[in-house]
Amino acid sequence: MKDRVLAVLRDGKRFLLTAHRSPDGDAIGSLLGMWHALRATGREACPWLPDGVGEIYAFLPGAGDVVRVRPDGARWDATIVFDCGDPQLLPDGMPGADEAGPLVAIDHHGTYKDFGDVVLRRPASAVGEIVYDLLRELGWPIDAGCATNLYTAVVTDTGSFAYATTTGGVLRMAADLVDCGADPWLVSSNVFERWPRERLALLQETLGTLSITAGGRVASLEVTAEMMARTHATPEMLEGFVNQGRRLRGVEVAVLVSPAEDGQSVRVSLRSQGRVDVAAVALRFGGGGHRAAAGCRMPGPVSAARALLVAALERAVTEAGA
Repeated sequence: MKDRVLAVLRDGKRFLLTAHRSPDGDAIGSLLGMWHALRATGREACPWLPDGVGEIYAFLPGAGDVVRVRPDGARWDATIVFDCGDPQLLPDGMPGADEAGPLVAIDHHGTYKDFGDVVLRRPASAVGEIVYDLLRELGWPIDAGCATNLYTAVVTDTGSFAYATTTGGVLRMAADLVDCGADPWLVSSNVFERWPRERLALLQETLGTLSITAGGRVASLEVTAEMMARTHATPEMLEGFVNQGRRLRGVEVAVLVSPAEDGQSVRVSLRSQGRVDVAAVALRFGGGGHRAAAGCRMPGPVSAARALLVAALERAVTEAGA
């Protein structure tokens, strides 16, 4: 499928770029990295994210050009979706086939539900790595703006190059992106530091909900709508909170349950040390992801969903012998 994606990119002139709902650093960085590359080769591209990029990623080159309302009636040579393993996670308002052109999916999730006319899905540290490989194979320039976005995609999805997906090739790619103009401190300081006070206040409240079960192997956390309102926090500020549970000594898996944007369902983030496949757990609840990082959406309330997930994780830990 890579050859078909390369052909679409070479032959097309006008592209619509989007990603999964509530996009994270990999989704945003991959999309904007491709946007820079397309523009550098004289092509037209529209970066469309109905949920926006949020405050954390507003520093990224091109973030100010992201549109939340798709141009109505525009016809594209292709619509490219980044970092989405399930058609249910596509943004609302996707264009019809007569406007979209071929739907191209570029993804790296281990569990997925296939969609799209042209699909490039393979194991990778991040979708940003796949985009980088495509651009290098095309021979297209990677300018500083493109490099900054792709570096952000990879640094966020590898946990600052700490996860098992960090290979020598990934580190060599990161070095190349730095040589192309990516600034590691600019990225890390904006993504991992410089927190607004609202985010720290929300983390403080979230840590107060921590519960450890299964003999210290399962950690669970929750965020309620009341906590969000009380701290004046926004949903994007929850990124990475689930890792607070996983980092405890002895914990094999962690879960964070929080309100979804619709006010009815809940968002679930799952993390594992690697011995337990949390993607398989998420799949039981209609989600998916990677072995060590997965997620899903479930009916509310938060407390009921948390109880179901903790029970499922306790079983998974026991079955894995972790």
